[in-house]
Amino acid sequence: MKTITCKNCDFEFEGKFCPDCSQSQLANNRLKFTSVVSEFFDTIFNFDKGLWYTFWSLIKQPHIVAQNFIEGKRKRFTNPVKYFVISTIIQAIVAYLFLSDSTSIPTIDFFFLPDETNQNIKYWGELLTFNYPVLLGIISTLIWTVLIYLLFRKSKYNFTELLVSSLYFYGTIFILINLISIVYKPLTNDNLPMNLVSVIGFVYMTFAYFNFFKGVSVVWRLLKIFIVFFGMFVFRMLILPLILDSLFPIN
Repeated sequence: MKTITCKNCDFEFEGKFCPDCSQSQLANNRLKFTSVVSEFFDTIFNFDKGLWYTFWSLIKQPHIVAQNFIEGKRKRFTNPVKYFVISTIIQAIVAYLFLSDSTSIPTIDFFFLPDETNQNIKYWGELLTFNYPVLLGIISTLIWTVLIYLLFRKSKYNFTELLVSSLYFYGTIFILINLISIVYKPLTNDNLPMNLVSVIGFVYMTFAYFNFFKGVSVVWRLLKIFIVFFGMFVFRMLILPLILDSLFPIN
């Protein structure tokens, strides 16, 4: 078998992959457009370690994927940052093609706030949902991680490790909801109901984190997860719109 010198690390090897840096021997060939496209689709659709394998694994056993990556077993799964970025790209594309602002989102009139402020909160809620879904997703992921870290701070996980779980789990919700939306919109000529979106997110995140924090008692696990959801609800429906309204007044 022919000996090859890896252009990435100068290691001499025989075979299809460099044992020192894992780069394919095909990378030694002159760059072609077809090879760039092929590598992209291999990253997305590779059934051994591609996006869809990671997505399906996160549907079946989300805690296993997150824990494996945290523990260093990372070869089979898409990197969580890459996974989240791809999921937000999918979300942006689906929002552009399938999402319309013809359907209002559920809102709450807070009795302790003036009517004008309640109207501004509704405005910012709809603007974020329909015009900036990716930004809203990023903010939600970060706030969720902060809340999880505060409530489960006695667990063995640090903030970065919990952020990994959030990137994986939120990314999976993005992909799952958008796949459903692709089917739902043409059949009904309407957006996927926000209440259904909330239910899907609630069920999945509860399932994922209930198994992720197995070291915590069942009662405390469920209670803390529900508190996190309540905190996210308050942040999403009240705190974030109020912050935006104070920074960027409508009138």
